[in-house]
Amino acid sequence: DKKLVKKVEYDLTYPELGHFENYQLTEKITFYAPNGDVISIQEFENGKNVTKKQDTYPNGQLKFETIQDTDNLHKTTITYHENGKIKNRMRFYENGKKTIYDGPYESFYPSGKPESITNYKKGLKDGELFTYSEKGALLNEWVYLNDTVVSVKKYNPLGKQLSFWSKFSPEESSFSKEYRSAASEIRPASMSWSIILGPMPSMFIAPRETK
Repeated sequence: DKKLVKKVEYDLTYPELGHFENYQLTEKITFYAPNGDVISIQEFENGKNVTKKQDTYPNGQLKFETIQDTDNLHKTTITYHENGKIKNRMRFYENGKKTIYDGPYESFYPSGKPESITNYKKGLKDGELFTYSEKGALLNEWVYLNDTVVSVKKYNPLGKQLSFWSKFSPEESSFSKEYRSAASEIRPASMSWSIILGPMPSMFIAPRETK
């Protein structure tokens, strides 16, 4: 599941045809978070940074900031909602021209409550991923191994576990009684597990597995 993390745009112009000494090279670099949000934009003219100040909302609230970690390798970028609450917080390092997410990635509602929490290891989702309702209820609990979903638990807004799927468990032991019953009525032989789990956020969608 490849996601755009950096886009570079170039434009080369010449004031007079045939005169190459007065060329103008403009470069625009856009950095993206894993969820598609723009983290920052940098602009250069003939190698000189001419980036315009676009890091605050009209009310003066900071849009984002990047902090160098103490290991001198990783950086943490924090983006903010207009009300000052944290929107996203992500840890990464740069390998040449590549931005590699490595560590926790967190998203928050404008209220400040967590929306999702996951973990990256050298650019790949690895470990637990949680999604929450705006009221703070746990809705989904995913486990990734090398960017592949290996188990999923789904809860209703009251905290009751609705279903469970694991790549390492047979279907009979994976679903709750009510979901096994519903599944048997829908398909006697084969059905994708994602139908039972219900709609999933597109950024977390997993390969379908059928019998």
